[in-house]
Amino acid sequence: MAKQEPKGKLAKRTSMKGGETTVSITRRQIKNPDGSITVEAGFDLEEAPIPSRRYHADTAAVLRRGDEVRILFGQTKVVGEGLRSLISIAMSPEAVRRFLESCRDFYPRLADFMARNGLPDVPLCEIREEPTQTVQLVANLAAVSHAGREVCADFYYVSPWAVRALPRNHDMAIDPIVRIDTSVGVIMAVLHALFAMEHDLPGEAR
Repeated sequence: MAKQEPKGKLAKRTSMKGGETTVSITRRQIKNPDGSITVEAGFDLEEAPIPSRRYHADTAAVLRRGDEVRILFGQTKVVGEGLRSLISIAMSPEAVRRFLESCRDFYPRLADFMARNGLPDVPLCEIREEPTQTVQLVANLAAVSHAGREVCADFYYVSPWAVRALPRNHDMAIDPIVRIDTSVGVIMAVLHALFAMEHDLPGEAR
């Protein structure tokens, strides 16, 4: 999910086990071409809790490992070459497509902002050696916002148990994973790489 400006509202939520909190959901009926009805559940990530873990990234990379996509955010060393630390966020193809769908309007606006301000493209980093400070996380929802040259990307995880409970609940459990603070150029490089691989991602049979 991409967002420009926070609305300044908080969701009514209840703490749950495992660091999860709940957000209220809305439902709508969608009529399929064959006449059947699909019920779609949705919620506003602007109402989701802010991840307590924060990480500042000045570089990034995108890797494909089979059906899994990994978005890697890193910190370069202050002295010398290479990375000081790295966060790897694993996302499924369906999660990546959902993220890109929310960024279709946001992505060209960000590109226009870079062009109007003369900001150069930022290349993805080449990871030749994994730093000792490497953390592997998993997420299936993401929200991105920018103010000027600064970007904030929040990652969340909704478990299969929470998805299965949707038909009988009015809210959904969501686990805040991590907030990435980075630059416009870095997040643009990530989005460019994800959009480039979008059509190669496997579909999801239902």
